[in-house]
Amino acid sequence: MMNQISVPRSHLRTEVGIDIRAKIRTAERSGVCTVENISPGGARVTTRIPLVRGQDVSLEIGAIGIVSGRVAWVNRNTFGLKFSTDMDAIADLLLAVAIY
Repeated sequence: MMNQISVPRSHLRTEVGIDIRAKIRTAERSGVCTVENISPGGARVTTRIPLVRGQDVSLEIGAIGIVSGRVAWVNRNTFGLKFSTDMDAIADLLLAVAIY
């Protein structure tokens, strides 16, 4: 049996409850994506657009807003987005998502 190491997260994740449809944009492409969870530091997103770790992207959640970030990890069609936007803007985005 392997021992698993638990790594504490720097931000509490908010499971969205329902998947939120959004748009993802890179320098080369744009398309639809689904936000699965979100925190002040980032989000877990699924998309069919091929992404690589370290790639800069922007995430547009309808009329709620646009945030920019960098791909932190990729696992098939799911990736972790680390936000590079001001934390106050992210807090406003999270509040809007909670109300949405």
